[in-house]
Amino acid sequence: MNGNDEYGFSLLHQKLLEIIRDIDTVCRNNGIVYYIMGGTALGAVRHGGFIPWDDDLDIMMTPENYYKFKSCFNSLPKEKYHLQEWGRIEDMIALAKVRMNNTTYLQEHWKNKLIHHGILIDIIILHNVPNNLHRRYIQYMWSKYITAKRASNRKETKGGKLIQFLLRVFRVFPKDFLLKYAMKQIYKYNDRSTDFCGQFFINFPFKKSVYPKKMFDNPQSIKFDKLILPAPSDVIGYLTIYFGDFMRIPSKNQILKNLHVDFYDIQNDYTKYLSIEPGYENIDDLNF
Repeated sequence: MNGNDEYGFSLLHQKLLEIIRDIDTVCRNNGIVYYIMGGTALGAVRHGGFIPWDDDLDIMMTPENYYKFKSCFNSLPKEKYHLQEWGRIEDMIALAKVRMNNTTYLQEHWKNKLIHHGILIDIIILHNVPNNLHRRYIQYMWSKYITAKRASNRKETKGGKLIQFLLRVFRVFPKDFLLKYAMKQIYKYNDRSTDFCGQFFINFPFKKSVYPKKMFDNPQSIKFDKLILPAPSDVIGYLTIYFGDFMRIPSKNQILKNLHVDFYDIQNDYTKYLSIEPGYENIDDLNF
């Protein structure tokens, strides 16, 4: 299934390239601005494509551009893709995933849940962040509250004693306690003029979550394997904040620690591997 490459991801990379090529076509045809991000942007700069041990592909876009993308999603082949929104409250979401039907991408903490488990591309929402440092931190902490409350609702067991204590406390409150208010705090600056933007709901510290907006003024075209994809205009500055010394190759232990997928199959639907009857719609209790 995984081919003969060193890390076993060459076939997965081919599918991810197929998905991003289709997403890129929709975005270009409809004036939707997006950027490759994280390890995907790092791979473009350092490797000219995928990092050999990377097992996912991430992009980001503003809420305005995401709404446009969602409205155009049906121009993608319906039999081929599924749009999965996580943490959705009204028209606000934590993040989204474009999943490929008839494939499998299983992760330990989500396997056997009633969600779509196809090979995916993550869409991270890039929000306006206030200029005031104190308000920026408050906005960031509300995103952490949302993540923790969702984890408590799912009765997660990961984390140390303090984390588990806090999750038990959160379970005392109603399932949706303050979630709508918290999400509004994430979205509240998107109609205001600010000098900063931020990405939330990825497990990053505050200092790696906020960026000068000028880094994203105009996407630059960058080679990514066989494709040309949009990256932040100051991709080097972005990667320096995100990774620090981004040209340093991590150790084997670090590589293994940061893998996302436990098992993938590019030819068979994930229902072949689940022990429960799956559903293809978002289940709020299981969302982010």
